[in-house]
Parts: sequence; C-alpha cells; structure tokens
Amino acid sequence: VERAFAEACGIPAEDLCLHVQVWEAVQFTGAVAQWPTETLDALRALAFGMLRSSDPQKAAAVERSLELLSRPRPPVRGATVGSPAAPRQVPPVLRRLVISLLEVCLRVQGIDSPLESVEDLAQLFVTWPALGNAMDGSVWFEADGKTLKEELRPVRPQGKAKHKAK
Repeated sequence: VERAFAEACGIPAEDLCLHVQVWEAVQFTGAVAQWPTETLDALRALAFGMLRSSDPQKAAAVERSLELLSRPRPPVRGATVGSPAAPRQVPPVLRRLVISLLEVCLRVQGIDSPLESVEDLAQLFVTWPALGNAMDGSVWFEADGKTLKEELRPVRPQGKAKHKAK
C-alpha cells in the first residue's frame, strides 16, 4: 500500500513511510486530544528533544518531515474513504492507514483542496490519476477482488491451546 502511494507521490517509499510515522506520532487521539494546545506542543517538543539527544541524524530527517507535514490543510474526513459510495473501496482494516497516507500525500503534493466527501475524492482522482491507481482494489485485494492480500491481513493473536479433559 505504501509503495503504491509513494509511486503516486513520486517519492521513495522509505521517505513516505517516515512521513507517515512522523504524522501518526504527532497526532493525539482520545482524551489526550482535548488537552490544551500548549501541553500537546510541549509533549511534541519533549519527544523531539529526546530523539535529538539520542539520534541526531534521525532527528534531522524527522525535522525535515515535520516541516513538510506542518503545511496547513483541511483534515481528510474518514467517511470519505469509508463510504460505500466512494469511487474506490478501502477495506475497513486499512482505512486508518489510507487516511494517514492521504494526509501525508496531499501535503507532499501541496494539495490544499478539502477531502470531505466522496465527490471531493472523485475529483481528486480526475486531477491526480496516479492517486486513483494507488487506491485501486488491486493494491489490497487478491485477483478475486474480495480477498485481502495475505500481507495486509490483520495478524490474529493465537490463543492458548485448549486442553482436553481425560
């Protein structure tokens, strides 16, 4: 999935993966998301300071990524990729990843138009066909168009073996 989006963006997959990791690391969810902005900014600064002291080279790459990702744009609405009316169907297990990839790729490409409806997504595919290719069902489904590719299937924890009573 990441390779398909990286190809659409015209950047190496490793760069895109770093951007997505950084994007997801600086997003706060749940109750923490309601904390004051100053507190969230302090947490980000603390984490970045720790990285800088432990791995300055990686911190430089993360800093470049943060600069790119700080580009303001309207957030991608999850319902856009989760709707049955969407021009491309994204399996539920991949929706969070696809939304993060869209957030990053739209910033990489400098696209500021909102992505709030299936119509916005369809229009984006017209203006950026490579993105439509990255979200084609063949990226995540087997040839039957229904079965998720093995490498994308969620890993289920194996339960303890049940012992038979004698």
